[in-house]
Amino acid sequence: MRTSVQRVTPDMARTMLATNTKNRKLRRTRINQYAEQMRRGQWQPTGEAIKFAKDGTLLDGQHRLHAIIEANVELDMLVVQDLDLSTFKVIDSGLTRTPGDALQLMGITNSNHKAAAIRMYIAADAQIQIDSSVAMTNLITRTDITNFIAGNEELVNSAVNAARNVYNNCRGNRPAWAALYMMITKKYGQAEAEMFFQSVSDGTNMSPGDPRLALRNWAVRNTSNPYRGEHLYAYCRAYNAYRSNDAMHLLRLPIPAHRKPPVID
Repeated sequence: MRTSVQRVTPDMARTMLATNTKNRKLRRTRINQYAEQMRRGQWQPTGEAIKFAKDGTLLDGQHRLHAIIEANVELDMLVVQDLDLSTFKVIDSGLTRTPGDALQLMGITNSNHKAAAIRMYIAADAQIQIDSSVAMTNLITRTDITNFIAGNEELVNSAVNAARNVYNNCRGNRPAWAALYMMITKKYGQAEAEMFFQSVSDGTNMSPGDPRLALRNWAVRNTSNPYRGEHLYAYCRAYNAYRSNDAMHLLRLPIPAHRKPPVID
């Protein structure tokens, strides 16, 4: 077995891929995700190598090589050559690390909830369509999420605590609640977010037509709805009506084709 670090250019990547005869089917979403990280300078060496068998067959690394071509960048890559062809069956048998795993490695508690909430907040802030999990995964990277929490850990902790409280009282979706808390805080301050969340959680002194009551009822009805983006859209819609003093007896959402990314007015 021979190892080396090589500066892989798009042309070199094409040459390496010419021996790609035994790899699994390409996943375009994975290539796009890697390429986006490379274009933004977020790609970091992890020790994972581009691997070749003794006969020159590419065993591992096709997605990274395609991403180099897609991003049109040059990157230093660890290259391992002269592996036995039988090693192919055990390559990539582990699980891919999620953003939640990355936060956990940083010592962050409730890492999965926080990673999901941060991703939704970043998507809404950047006006990325949150109904598309593919778009959010490709455009919002692990590095984006870890960078955000590094500069906003206190806010994220407060958001998750507030989300847990309101979830315990009227259900809904915890990451979406936390994302809403961060959106309100960033625009109107944490005191406003705390006041709104506490009132929704308590559910007291609300008459018919109060958007907070409509929101509570919607959250209860849609707790089993797995689409977090739809939850955040509904929560923002109710908050905007509340802030504008508009009556809302029943919280309704437009059909997906007519929705824009959620915003706080």
